Amino acid sequence: MSRKALKDFVHAVEHSAALRRELHAISATSDLLELAHRWGFSINQQDLDEDERCDALEGWFEASRIRR
Repeated sequence: MSRKALKDFVHAVEHSAALRRELHAISATSDLLELAHRWGFSINQQDLDEDERCDALEGWFEASRIRR
């Protein structure tokens, strides 16, 4: 599991109308993970949590004066 796998899943959602239709029908994170697995993507809850933290860190670096 990795952030890349999650990004690959998001890319697939952006480019597949069928996958988007299925995504609109879910209401829980567990359903999202099950959908990803059915479509062949190996993501888990930790991937979602880590992605959120990475986005927060990237935003902090963009707003700060400290360079990466």
